[in-house]
Amino acid sequence: MRNFCKYIKSLLNTYFNFILEGEEMKKEKTILVILSIIVFFGVLFTGCVDVPKTAKMAISANPNPVPVETSGEEWNYTLQIAESNGVGVTLNGLTFENYHGEGEAGSTIIINTDMLHQWFGTDYIAGYNSIQSEMYHSSVLADNHYVIATVTGIDDNGNAVEATVRIDYIVQ
Repeated sequence: MRNFCKYIKSLLNTYFNFILEGEEMKKEKTILVILSIIVFFGVLFTGCVDVPKTAKMAISANPNPVPVETSGEEWNYTLQIAESNGVGVTLNGLTFENYHGEGEAGSTIIINTDMLHQWFGTDYIAGYNSIQSEMYHSSVLADNHYVIATVTGIDDNGNAVEATVRIDYIVQ
């Protein structure tokens, strides 16, 4: 594909140089200009421009909402982080923002890369892959609350990426 793009670029150069050399025949110039424009837009729309892709991450919890365990103090779920655009990601943080009742802000927990490595076994997600960890939350909750979990990282092409999920904890 790269050779084809180089060929098209040289062809366009030839056309434009020919036009700029002062060809006297107006009809041929017009045809070449039109042809050049068609070829240019054809190249543009066929993807000969090498634009690196950006990773697309998603984070999810299963189950969600998270039910309380029988003791009333334990909340267990699986947290999964996936990449779906074929570009690997090095994770650099995971944040849990806690909210109680009807959105009253609570604590914020910031997880660094060392802890990510402990929880998930790695801090890297290859393209089209996922990692997961069993999560355990222990506390006595008087009312429903939720957590906003946000994972951040840098993809293999140097782009900053992030994903967010709301995880609901339901008191029964």
